[in-house]
Amino acid sequence: MTIIRIAKIYNGLTEETKTKGIFTRNGKDFYGPLFWEKDEDEEIKEVLAEVKMLDGENEEAEITCVIDEYIELAKKHGVKVYEDTVKTMKHWQFMNGFSDVIFSH
Repeated sequence: MTIIRIAKIYNGLTEETKTKGIFTRNGKDFYGPLFWEKDEDEEIKEVLAEVKMLDGENEEAEITCVIDEYIELAKKHGVKVYEDTVKTMKHWQFMNGFSDVIFSH
């Protein structure tokens, strides 16, 4: 199961609160569209939205659905989504260990 959350995150170092996506898969959290690990200075202040997605038979299709759901939630909650966000996410989800799927361009 993959959990997608849009949350207000407070950074104690910069003293700023930003709205970000958090992906939880296999018990590990990944932050933002680049699937970074949690910064030690960050703290979740409020979860604005949460969607739980069941694992699919086809991991490539599953990752595509996760990204599509994130884009929809991000737009709904005022998180910037750029023209190339989907392409960027498909690349970085593999690079940062979210899945073993390598998407062809």
